[in-house]
Amino acid sequence: KTAPPPPPAAVAAAVDSPPRKVPPLWMQACDRTLRKLSRHRSAWPFTDPVDPEALNLPDYFTVITHPMDLNTIRSKLSGFVYTRAEDFVSDVRLTFDNALRYNPPSDRVNQ
Repeated sequence: KTAPPPPPAAVAAAVDSPPRKVPPLWMQACDRTLRKLSRHRSAWPFTDPVDPEALNLPDYFTVITHPMDLNTIRSKLSGFVYTRAEDFVSDVRLTFDNALRYNPPSDRVNQ
């Protein structure tokens, strides 16, 4: 008998690579929620960290001591930093609370 041919490279790579970590159900739900938030037409002020220098906000870090944004949340979620859904929810709330705290009520971010 002859030996079977070697498997294609893609199959061999899949067999040799470590198994991918499957997120728990609560994390999958957080991911779906974050995708919906990020796609919302009014999400643009919340997607990236605030750049106080570019936006000329010299007091930003005096007022906001714990900055948070949706892309930072995405990184934490995909990096398995969150151990509970409540921590994810806390960061989402912090994102919007920071905007409400820093911007005046008349600002479109607060509406």
